[in-house]
Amino acid sequence: MMRLTRISAIGGLLLALGAAAPAGARGQDVAFLLGQRDRTTLIVVHGDSVVARRGPGLVVPRASGWWRVGVDMPGVEHPDTTTVPDTASESEGLPPREMNMHGEELGHPACFGHFVWAAPLGRMPTPPDSLCAEDEERAGEYAFTFVSPAILTMYAGITTDYSYNFARGTIVSTLDSVARVPLTDMHTRSWAEDEVDPAPALGVPAGDAAWEREAVRCNVEYNRGIREENDDSTAYDYVGTWIVRTPGRWRYERYYANTSYVGRGSESSCVVRLPVPARLTGWDRLTVPWSAIRRRVPGAMDAFTSPNGAVAIVLDSTSARVFRIEKNALGAELATIPGDPSLIPSVENTTMSQWATGGASRRWEAELAAVLPVVVEVRKGGAGKR
Repeated sequence: MMRLTRISAIGGLLLALGAAAPAGARGQDVAFLLGQRDRTTLIVVHGDSVVARRGPGLVVPRASGWWRVGVDMPGVEHPDTTTVPDTASESEGLPPREMNMHGEELGHPACFGHFVWAAPLGRMPTPPDSLCAEDEERAGEYAFTFVSPAILTMYAGITTDYSYNFARGTIVSTLDSVARVPLTDMHTRSWAEDEVDPAPALGVPAGDAAWEREAVRCNVEYNRGIREENDDSTAYDYVGTWIVRTPGRWRYERYYANTSYVGRGSESSCVVRLPVPARLTGWDRLTVPWSAIRRRVPGAMDAFTSPNGAVAIVLDSTSARVFRIEKNALGAELATIPGDPSLIPSVENTTMSQWATGGASRRWEAELAAVLPVVVEVRKGGAGKR
């Protein structure tokens, strides 16, 4: 266990306020924490040298010290559990298994047996022995879409019956509330068709006129996408909001699921065209235009630029590439860091992005050495400015 350490005042201020450092700080060292699904990569730039470390879990910098966020499935699976399609059923003379459109087996007792937690390093929560009855399968899935020092947003889903019906939803919660009461169910489901106000943790006040206009626009787009001509039945019975990564920016996204009536079994999402507050994301601006990044790296899926204007990190399908920023453009390429081979390349894999600069970056490197145990091979960049 690693003892609890404090994040420096400089790093914490940048994370909390998302404020750029003055131009004179351009030569400072920087550290970048990249969360992808349920693992974390630390990239530290010292002058023109780059080091990288990787480890399990989402490791989050908070003003009080380092925290970790994770998901566990406590208990023992029921012996009759089947979690993947059985492609051999027909060839072995067995009755075919009924699967839904998500590849999940239907017609079995199941429960949403997940335990989502947040805790300071060294204070692992104690999960219950099981969240499911003895005759129930532990089923369903959680997937983080965004984790920051303040909040987390997630996707949740489960299927257990003999139709296309399923339970799908979004989860929004503060890290502090998850630390007090870990999440163990899909408690945020809502069937209100006229729902327009987001969860308070998303930082948008109830009744915000701009948000309401965007919510109505997304509702109309979704309805048009699944309704049959002249059909006036209910278009969806779940709608919620989360934060998700899109190229170069964190965005709000409204998520829709339909479990009955027209379009049964459909899912869709709609980007809300309003900025996510910096108090939730930390620094989240591109100081190099996305169009310029794509010209330099045609296969770029996402990019991040440091608060002090010194470094850009560009993700493509196989790696993270580290560049100096020179005159608001990508300059010399410092290094290439291979991507996590267990992840399918996608911008949606990104669940966290946090920066530190100057002395705080070296402290991050020292403090996380034991937490992120895998030293990632870094290939020195050979391409100069183009």
